[in-house]
Amino acid sequence: MVRPDECHHPANGLLPWYVKGTLQGSELEWVKDHVESCDSCSYECDALSEPPVEIVTASRAPVRARWSGRSQILAAALVVVVTLGICCFLMATADARTARLASATYLDLGIGPTRAADPLNSVPAPGDGDSLVISFFPPLSARAVYSFDLEGPRGITLVRQRPIADMDAMGRATYAFPSSFFAAKGEYAVVVRVASPDGETRLYPYPFEVGLLQRQSPASTNAPQ
Repeated sequence: MVRPDECHHPANGLLPWYVKGTLQGSELEWVKDHVESCDSCSYECDALSEPPVEIVTASRAPVRARWSGRSQILAAALVVVVTLGICCFLMATADARTARLASATYLDLGIGPTRAADPLNSVPAPGDGDSLVISFFPPLSARAVYSFDLEGPRGITLVRQRPIADMDAMGRATYAFPSSFFAAKGEYAVVVRVASPDGETRLYPYPFEVGLLQRQSPASTNAPQ
């Protein structure tokens, strides 16, 4: 089977916990919906589900009957070294992914504020090297073309007209942004642009605050440990 291209969707980072069955609630449904629609993540789930003995079996060279006892011992030692190297590499990769997930902050903007008086969602400013994962529900419109801007304090545009192409089965879009985008505390906004087939364009703002901890929303949570 040819391995599909690597997936960069944020749900890909939660696959080890998904395979172990430790995800719960909306996070479990989000990852499950993505895996069912993504060949790359489905392939990776199958690979993560394979027992570790497969690695050893694949690395073991066939032992021929004419080999001496010393050759067999050396071959067995080589297999052990190679196997330990593979295991150490996999553990280091898993630890690196765990560290990235643990340092990420998640913010669900939902459908955005329903009234002008609604308090804004608020999250702490991400640390250096961390990321902020934002999800939101764009308004649905038949045959429309979706994109969004990410605006920072004082109206600075950080991301301009990025296409929205990957929405899950529930119609939710999720994107990860580097911490460098949120160096300044203040008000930010994801501004969704919906262009209908008749040429009309509508803008839908999803505002939020960064760094104002006293108004932090329950929607902001840390990744599972």
